[in-house]
Amino acid sequence: MVNSLENPLDRNMLESAVFQQLFLGSKRIQGKNPEHTMQLTGVESLLNDFIDDLEKNLSLIEQFKIQEFINYFSNRFNVDFEATYTRIMNNLNAMGGVENLKGQETVVIYIVLTKLIEALREYAYSQWGKKRIEDDFTRKSNKKFGNKEIDHIQHLAAIGDGDISLLYNLSFISMLSHVYGSKKFQTTIKRLISMRVNRILKSFNL
Repeated sequence: MVNSLENPLDRNMLESAVFQQLFLGSKRIQGKNPEHTMQLTGVESLLNDFIDDLEKNLSLIEQFKIQEFINYFSNRFNVDFEATYTRIMNNLNAMGGVENLKGQETVVIYIVLTKLIEALREYAYSQWGKKRIEDDFTRKSNKKFGNKEIDHIQHLAAIGDGDISLLYNLSFISMLSHVYGSKKFQTTIKRLISMRVNRILKSFNL
């Protein structure tokens, strides 16, 4: 692990990248759609632990050791981020390549952070949200979760359903909690996810 250069702009960027479309302050989180909010005690501490971890390794990006930075979090979350690394490098190459971005470390940091957090969010929803809906649907209905059900979930997302919206960010928080959170916090998130999934399943009229 490498300590980052001391730069308040880096910390502000990290907080913006992590809190954006998620944390409202005062123990409140929002859903993927900002009109859906809920109180969640302990979430700020969890997010700050994640930000601290990002910050401690930020100098890897500043030194253009981007794969080393991505690999650290790949190991941390036990997720393959090779595709994410490829997307990052494609973006940087489209801007002239790493060698031509010396002196523009802030831009590189922003691109790497946003792509990493985007990948974490999508993976988290696929595992703690989407898969949970599919598994619980199959278990309760004894039916396969097919195209009709997929279309229904996509419709709920498209119309801004509050449960889908909040489940998206609860899934991300659940993923973070397995690395940075306590067992008690993990249990709380598991209960909140179950509540949202059950409400979504009711829309199928099981």
